[in-house]
Amino acid sequence: MNRKMFTLPVIADKFQSVHARDFLLLPLVLTFGFAIDGLYGMGHFLSFGIAAISAIFSFTPPPARHHLNSNKSGGKFTKLSKGKNLIIVLLLMIFVWHGIVKFSIWRGMDQFENHQYSSAIPHLERAVTMYPKPIGRFHLILAEMYLDNGDFVNAKEHAIKAQKINPGHDGPRELLERIGVNE
Repeated sequence: MNRKMFTLPVIADKFQSVHARDFLLLPLVLTFGFAIDGLYGMGHFLSFGIAAISAIFSFTPPPARHHLNSNKSGGKFTKLSKGKNLIIVLLLMIFVWHGIVKFSIWRGMDQFENHQYSSAIPHLERAVTMYPKPIGRFHLILAEMYLDNGDFVNAKEHAIKAQKINPGHDGPRELLERIGVNE
């Protein structure tokens, strides 16, 4: 293979190599991917694909063109850089938001399974508050933990929310019967 062909201006202007930034891209792709993996019913391939595109977009400089150094197009380059920086900041905010949600779900479920309800409740409350998609399972788990802690008001509230999200499920109905609510 002729490696010099990639330095020809015709080819070099159309492609950018990101190999020099691999040590930055890999941790960023993994972080972004794990932050959104499993949320919104998203599979591994889709979440890591989105993460890879976002990471490459974040670390790829704008294409080097000879006319960017001229005085005529200097404003264009600045606007392009500002727009890209804004998109990068928005991407980072989205991934941080989802990372907090994912961490809260993980810690809440881990502590729920270990019967540490007082420390699991804040994590799952944060998850159901921040996660835009309603998940009845988390409300059902919260209702069960509140019931075990003796907080019947919050247990009833979360059991009713779980029943509204999944009306055909028996879990919320049985929990409401344990609380003493007749529907």
